Amino acid sequence: MNRARDFRCRALVLTTSTSSYPADRHFSTFWSSQSRPVVTDKGVLIGAGSLGSAMLNLWGRSGWGQWTVVDKDHIKPHNLSRHVALAHQIGATKTDVAVELHDAAMQGASKVIGLFADACDTSQEKVWQTLKEAQLVIDASTTLEYPRLASTNDAIGRHFSVFVTPDGNSAVLLAENADRSTRLRTLEAQYYRALINHDWGRKHLEGNLATFWSGASCRDISTVMPYSRITSHAGNLAEQVQQAASHPDALIRVWDRNVQTGAIAAYDVPVASERRMEFDELELFIDAGIEEKLRVMRLKSFPTETGGILLGYYDFNINSVVIVDALPAPTDSKSSRTSFERGVVGLATAVEDAAKRTAGVVGYLGEWHSHPSGHSGHPSQDDILQLVYLALGMADDGLPAVSLIVGERDIQILQGKVRG
Repeated sequence: MNRARDFRCRALVLTTSTSSYPADRHFSTFWSSQSRPVVTDKGVLIGAGSLGSAMLNLWGRSGWGQWTVVDKDHIKPHNLSRHVALAHQIGATKTDVAVELHDAAMQGASKVIGLFADACDTSQEKVWQTLKEAQLVIDASTTLEYPRLASTNDAIGRHFSVFVTPDGNSAVLLAENADRSTRLRTLEAQYYRALINHDWGRKHLEGNLATFWSGASCRDISTVMPYSRITSHAGNLAEQVQQAASHPDALIRVWDRNVQTGAIAAYDVPVASERRMEFDELELFIDAGIEEKLRVMRLKSFPTETGGILLGYYDFNINSVVIVDALPAPTDSKSSRTSFERGVVGLATAVEDAAKRTAGVVGYLGEWHSHPSGHSGHPSQDDILQLVYLALGMADDGLPAVSLIVGERDIQILQGKVRG
């Protein structure tokens, strides 16, 4: 009887090991119990590094998506400790590695296309056409340059950004909505605001100042860490991307993993719509979440005026200034029904803490204050004088100053810049 059972088991193995496996992508989808719809149109993966290559491996084997991989890097010896690449692939492009390994696993059931190129260089025809034709683009590049640049382009598909934090303990998914009315640039800013205002953000990006630095970004993961941390997050993110792609809404989701217990905490950050305005030679971005916070602080201060500082960042690569957060009035501020003089108690610490939590991205941007009940945000003569003073101070760093005024029904934002 035992012998018969052994024979049947061996026969089963022989039956499922024929050269016809896998038959097609749908066959792979069935055997991986994929309940999500197959992405029939083109998908693009930006970055085939540690995280990107691991996620692509999972999607490829499950039959999800038809992928073009864009990357400009090669496999180096140290990559083997945290990459799907094999020793004989040292020196090969990461795109060629992605193609070779996928072909070896899938035997023609599905195809991955490699594009060895800089995704930020849309002057390259192949890069531009690839992005233009994509239904979904997943940025796993570990830098800020690509997702910010992609946010300025109206002619390309829906974008997601995924990354693992430098210590490998946390992972992040930023997903644009289907019509791209909320883009990665504003999701990034809202993610930073959550880091600044929530306790879980205190150590979220710790370890970004690595001794081995190759990505020049707070998202860079070229530090010493076990590959298990990448693969654990890759498995979760691969599924979460599939889930998010099947829904039209924008999403900001963060996972923190306890290395000692393996427990994972998930945090959803509410997504707010963005507003864009011309700001001299720059474009300024602010979201509805900050606007609501400013209005609430104004109402709470009644009948007196109030104010504080603005936090954010400039990105001159894309000629943008982004307001991330607004801090309340310091305790030593002076205010009346018709005036406000901002104090300084605790401000230096607050700005330093915001910079630390966001890996140095977010800093002082300018000032904000409110106007009394029944008044608009139109600047007074005193407001103009304050803007001049701010502009002179910011000019030392070669930056324009930002002044925001909260009125009864409007919010006005002014720029001060020293010329010549």
